[in-house]
Amino acid sequence: MDHSPTRPMDQTSTQPTYSMDQSPTHSMDHSPTDNSFDVSVLINPTNPINESDIQQNGRNDTVLDDEPVTYEIVEKGSKQRAKKLVSNDGYAYTVKKTTQYATYWRCSVRSSTLWCRASVTQRGTTFTPGPNAHDHPADPGLRTKTMVYTTVLDTASTDPYRPAGNIVDQEMRDKMTTHDFNLPNPLNLIRAANRLRQKMRPTEPSDLTFDIDHSYLEDENFFRGDLRVDTARHIIYASKTQLDLLETARQWYLDGTFKIIHKPFPQLFTIHAFIQKESCMKQVPLLFVMMSRRQKKDYDKVFQHIRSPLPNARVQSFTLDFEAATWRSIQEVFPEADIRGCSFHWGQAVMRKVANLGLKTTYNQRKTTYHSIRQLLSLPYLPADHIVPAFNSLKMSATTQPLKDLMTYLENTWLSSSVWSVRQWSVFRLPVRTNNDTEGWHRRFASRTGATNLQFYRLVPELKKEAETVSIAAQLVDEQQLTRYQRDTYRRQQGQLFDLWDRYEDRAIKTSAFLTAVGKIFR
Repeated sequence: MDHSPTRPMDQTSTQPTYSMDQSPTHSMDHSPTDNSFDVSVLINPTNPINESDIQQNGRNDTVLDDEPVTYEIVEKGSKQRAKKLVSNDGYAYTVKKTTQYATYWRCSVRSSTLWCRASVTQRGTTFTPGPNAHDHPADPGLRTKTMVYTTVLDTASTDPYRPAGNIVDQEMRDKMTTHDFNLPNPLNLIRAANRLRQKMRPTEPSDLTFDIDHSYLEDENFFRGDLRVDTARHIIYASKTQLDLLETARQWYLDGTFKIIHKPFPQLFTIHAFIQKESCMKQVPLLFVMMSRRQKKDYDKVFQHIRSPLPNARVQSFTLDFEAATWRSIQEVFPEADIRGCSFHWGQAVMRKVANLGLKTTYNQRKTTYHSIRQLLSLPYLPADHIVPAFNSLKMSATTQPLKDLMTYLENTWLSSSVWSVRQWSVFRLPVRTNNDTEGWHRRFASRTGATNLQFYRLVPELKKEAETVSIAAQLVDEQQLTRYQRDTYRRQQGQLFDLWDRYEDRAIKTSAFLTAVGKIFR
């Protein structure tokens, strides 16, 4: 280490001299009572890098021969969506008067400051300019602008929920060439498309008293019911293909989402099932219900209405999360069917209780607590008859009060519940143990629509599109061209789990070791 008091600056250096305390030895203003300081080193100028202006293609000043003026009628080409006449010399006309023999067009430039008197008379396919010339410059890109404007608005009206910016981008790519100039302003086109849609779309409901505009939705073969339960309202949609598949499905997967839908319906409730052909299988949505309330009597009405058009329903099992109202309703409307709780939601519920009891940090930092809770989370993977004895053994190892409280919660909520039995949340030997495919559909649907909290008249057409894809998916599965996507991690976990189940049934592994091993698979 150099202990010299100062190190001389190199003659070519621009840096100040420092002593061992890293304080500059010059150009510093020190005061015994003032901690402020100033650095007087010369500031070098900064030269930012700026891009040069975009270069146009080589300039071409060739003088072209004048072309004969031609005319083209564009339907819905005006701002009022009326016919518009455009000419190749950059002018446009709207209809002034139509008679039995002729149509009289006048220049579209008419305002308080400029009223062009140029005109054109049309007889059949013959267009004759009037005596007055235009008193304003031509617009070289007018024909292309008009064509783009018209097609953008046509597409916006026929596909009312496709993003306007997406339509404008597509039409400008399709209609414009590299030689076009004086292009239309994309923002103006987007605003025009959205204004048109606003006029076309029915008023979105703000409460439950609205009448459904079926003519706008064109939902004749999609709408399945508008149910009233005192002050609540539930609207059901499904295509015929969806209902046919639902009737033959043996397992129904149920889920509700609160993010996709907008008030006055807080929940979109969906029923899904797997369609299968030999080794190919795919889960698809088969029924949609917009629900304004989630009490048992609401689910009773919905399930009864669903069951009535499915006289030959083959459903044997339901898989869903642990919402008591839904469970009780299924038990009443489908008494012969089995109900299975989603193992993922079971684990979520237990971990929420872990956090509520103040065990979150201990779980993350204490090996023994972590190990005990992981074993508890693995209980659903045991045979139903083994769960209570295994729990009792684990309960004996709980020494702290929070862990004892966790055991009490599990005993009261899951082992002695009046709503679901232990057998109904045991997933032993079940290849599909969750309704996560259903939740995955909700996420994909929200991503595809590009929005959440969709209002009624926007949501229904999107659900109708989704129903149309079910027919395609069914055809692809039938041809064995489509199957459920499974990540490598999931397939590996499935293999490990079934291997553990084999070993457990063969008594090659103890219950405690089995629970520990399962906890490591799904950590």
